Amino acid sequence: MVYFGKPNQCYTCHVEAVYKSWKKSYDKRKEVIELLCERYGYSPERFKIASLLTVAFHDAGKTSLTFQKTMAELNYKKNNFNVFCDTCNNEISLPNSDYQAEPYRHEIISSIATSYFSSLFDESVGKLGTENNFSYEFFAVVGHHKPVNPDVFRREFDRLYDDPNEMKRVGYGINEWNYVMEVAKSIFEKEGIELPEVEWQDIFKNGMSIIGNVKDRIDTLPLVVQDILSEEGDTSIIGQIRETFSLLKSLLVASDWEGSYWITSPENEIHNTINLSTDDFWERVKTEVKKQPDVIFKVKDFQRELADISGHGIAIAPTGSGKTEGAIAWALKNKSLNGKILYVLPNQVLTNSIYERMVKYFGEENVGLLHSSAFLYQILNRTDNYESEQFDKNELTPTDKEKYSHLLNRMMFRPIMVTTVDQLLALAFNGNKRWSVLMGEIFGGAIIFDEVHAYDGHMLALLERITRELRYYSKMLFMSATMPENLIYFISKLLGTEKNIRVQDTTLLDESRNIFHVNTISKLLPENEKQTELLMKNIENFVENNKRVLIVCNTVKTAQQIYEMLKTKDYFENKNIMCFHSRFISHDRREKEKKLEKDKSKDKKEQSWPHILVATQVVECGVDLDYDVLLTDGAPLEAIIQRAGRVNRERSKEKGEIYVFQQDEASENFYPPEITKKALNILQDQVSLNPALTEKDLNHMIENIYKGRKFDDDLRYLNTRQVLEEVMYDIGAIQDLPETDLHTRFVTYKTVEVVPEDCWTKINNKNQFVIMEHLLKMPLWAYLHAKSDKSNDKWKVMKMNYNSEIGGTFEENIKNKLGKGYDTLFC
Repeated sequence: MVYFGKPNQCYTCHVEAVYKSWKKSYDKRKEVIELLCERYGYSPERFKIASLLTVAFHDAGKTSLTFQKTMAELNYKKNNFNVFCDTCNNEISLPNSDYQAEPYRHEIISSIATSYFSSLFDESVGKLGTENNFSYEFFAVVGHHKPVNPDVFRREFDRLYDDPNEMKRVGYGINEWNYVMEVAKSIFEKEGIELPEVEWQDIFKNGMSIIGNVKDRIDTLPLVVQDILSEEGDTSIIGQIRETFSLLKSLLVASDWEGSYWITSPENEIHNTINLSTDDFWERVKTEVKKQPDVIFKVKDFQRELADISGHGIAIAPTGSGKTEGAIAWALKNKSLNGKILYVLPNQVLTNSIYERMVKYFGEENVGLLHSSAFLYQILNRTDNYESEQFDKNELTPTDKEKYSHLLNRMMFRPIMVTTVDQLLALAFNGNKRWSVLMGEIFGGAIIFDEVHAYDGHMLALLERITRELRYYSKMLFMSATMPENLIYFISKLLGTEKNIRVQDTTLLDESRNIFHVNTISKLLPENEKQTELLMKNIENFVENNKRVLIVCNTVKTAQQIYEMLKTKDYFENKNIMCFHSRFISHDRREKEKKLEKDKSKDKKEQSWPHILVATQVVECGVDLDYDVLLTDGAPLEAIIQRAGRVNRERSKEKGEIYVFQQDEASENFYPPEITKKALNILQDQVSLNPALTEKDLNHMIENIYKGRKFDDDLRYLNTRQVLEEVMYDIGAIQDLPETDLHTRFVTYKTVEVVPEDCWTKINNKNQFVIMEHLLKMPLWAYLHAKSDKSNDKWKVMKMNYNSEIGGTFEENIKNKLGKGYDTLFC
């Protein structure tokens, strides 16, 4: 009998294809595997056996009648009543259509079989590690499709627990097992390893409950890990379990995924690498730079110094230093045999921008994009760029190529990945069912963390766990325009190094771009009619003198109010004014981002940017603007520096003007007033000496602000660290954190995507991609307070008014429900 492995492939050919992919992947990751074994005292032979067991038996349950009937029915729906394997052309046997088999996940039998062989090799070769009663192979196989948590396989457990006819009801027995054994033995023989002879009766002892056994192992996992912690007395065992499990599981999942496509379609190979020298990379950069008028390309000393770093690094450089290209040159040198480069950024705007830049250098097939709206971004890129008139914007539908590309990106299978920091930090608390695969994928890679000044205490705590688990295998680079000494110390400690690993661009330290002014009395948002008239008159004068004005507010509420003030004034009636913040739906935000894109074929004066841009912190990173004047709310100094970086970006002789006002009350909830007040005082003192602040002045002020401060004393950092420890203890290090638990434990920080109620009635009958265009992110706690009764299992609808000019707003009764948090919603 020939069994199905896939709808169009026999079991033997599928498992052999997975093995071939595993063989290739294992060889490429050999360096990382050796590091893991060296670190934890594993026998390399035993680790290889463990990995090979997961490959040979990961689909052992597929020979069950349950699975065979499912595959047959898929073919019947296509009128295929004689099915031949696409690989070997053998006819696949069709199961008896009269036999009624129970629904049953194939991983259940597969994991028990894998675990049984693991115990045999524990006796003959030795345990993989010293952790008693922990079967890495079992959990890698049981979770290679579904999340590992107590809710998994509930269907099978409820129907078949303690049923002596469990295997009979799913159609699995001696014949099915013998077929699996023959395939597994042939794979082990290819590796020169003898696989013990095992009969089905050896595994299915005394008619034991297979589902009961599997369910019990998953449910008791936290207790097993807690026992190990008690015996070892060292919490670092958590890292050991997570790292070992992640590498094993990622090897299996990647091989299974690629083996399902690659053998018949070589273009679907997922572990290809970028083999490019730094010299060749600089040639590609030069080619791109030449497309800009009057720009001469030269590799800067800072970029060469950065590219020369071997190992972990810290890079500090102001706008215009070429950090991005320097970082890629560093990554090309520091990626191991695994070859993956991961570029991590704080927001989607910047992520999309860097992704487009990487595509120009390395090609679309080699670069992946990962954030919550990445799939939609792919679709809209096509509809925007290729004969857009043929696409109905009300019926967005992805192509097969886009679907496949999205799958590759979600698993980080591309050789270069550009992602938002939240996607990576979610690995710290097992925040999605792909966490272990993603972690395994980036072992051995080169990871760039850009704009680290934007990380708060919560993010630093998550970063700490991730860094400690990756630093032994991957090389990491942390970059920012400003970085105080105590943050450098904190990062160096995370990386486990006492060496000076920083590179700093000093060529611009003595240069000044802008003139700074500090208003020691007034806030940006006028508090009376006289202040309103003064603000409007000043903005009018700037515009009259052909100056573009950027207004950066700490909160959406302030930005909306100032925008509406401007729109009521006759002088500004025909002026190009834009309001830009995070409370716009995806469609409108994308339209605004496109209007803010810099046309590199034009100089500054020819750009089509708005005369006046009223924005929030969204412009601090990732928006390549070059305005003449900045009016900003008082904020921490690093935020002011980032905002000022959007003014006179090209460092022209005519300096920009920066006007810093006092801090608004609403922002005191997220910008501690003592830090902002200290920043404004130091800034005022420096400005009184010389308002044309240099880069050296700005760095010196940053040092004064953070003198004596310890980042690991931050309250949010300490709180998140404690929650992480509790989570790891409660989920046994490797269980996938359930969504409900994620919401409960991280409700203060968790964001969700919502549809404003105003939009919902117009789009609720459209396809999912049209609805996705109408999503915006909100804190979970706010959504729970303003949840609409129109919400359903798939879409979260929020009681929110909406228009495309100013974004989302709330009625008074909703504002009252949100309380003090309303003012701070989505800065």
